[in-house]
Amino acid sequence: LDFASAFLDFYLLGESDVVINTGGVYSFGVMASLRTARPLFTIQNDQASECRGSNCFCRRAYDAADAFAKLS
Repeated sequence: LDFASAFLDFYLLGESDVVINTGGVYSFGVMASLRTARPLFTIQNDQASECRGSNCFCRRAYDAADAFAKLS
């Protein structure tokens, strides 16, 4: 049951339009986005000096859309 649940999470993350990762050590989101060439965004570290309150943002970590379009 645990494997089925983990596989379903992995599969559904890859089928989403965009994957947002917290930048931690967990690789489900990263691997799922790479599997389906979905854009991957990482949340800016809230401890950084430029990130205070509403100034926090996501930065693009990976996006293969351009490279994938060239292959099509």
